[in-house]
Amino acid sequence: AGTILVSAAGDESIGIFRGCSFTNSSGDTIFSSHFPDGTVSADIVAFVEDDPNAVFESQSAGSPAQTDVGLNADISYTAGSTKTGMSAVELSGTTAATTATFRIMGFSSDPEDVLRERAISYGVIKEGERVETLFTFTNTGKSDLIIQDARGSCGCTVPEYPKNLPIAPGESGKIRVSFDSSNKPNLQQKTVTLTTNTNSGRETIRIKAMVTPDPVKQQQREAAQAARLQKTN
Repeated sequence: AGTILVSAAGDESIGIFRGCSFTNSSGDTIFSSHFPDGTVSADIVAFVEDDPNAVFESQSAGSPAQTDVGLNADISYTAGSTKTGMSAVELSGTTAATTATFRIMGFSSDPEDVLRERAISYGVIKEGERVETLFTFTNTGKSDLIIQDARGSCGCTVPEYPKNLPIAPGESGKIRVSFDSSNKPNLQQKTVTLTTNTNSGRETIRIKAMVTPDPVKQQQREAAQAARLQKTN
């Protein structure tokens, strides 16, 4: 039995992980873009891109300068998303002329990720309340930032944003996210997904609120539920 290990600083990397196949504990053959943490299998096959001349685009854990071009850097590992399979590995912010995993060839001109704050907690609110948050962001990249789309996970979560309006490097923009708690009692967790031209291409805002039920509406819901159960019986 075996597992897949991520290359650490100082290791000799064999290539870039592109996915894997393995047999799970139920005997099913699984093809996945990521290897689930803690999985042990006797027939793991890892798909690795090992072209020594390949050039990859990666974000950095630090703030490299133009003088770092030509120097080397190891990777800084953070667990990625088990839902999308998207990697969270970055280049280390520490560079050196000595041997390391990767050589820095240049800098990308893509806009950086839009949001620094990605979660909203409204705490306890009353059913029927409408709450909102205004996000202000700055394009810290080297080319125009474009938000192509923004969608809430349901009609109660509505985003307002500068759709397809180029935001030049150094300029700021705003995204307003509102949540309508009408007919949404108890714990509510919603998302707003942004489609952008950033490195990741997609960013998610998560919304959380504990909605105190309206007493009258709660009685109506309970009565309707009791009627349905009685009809079923």
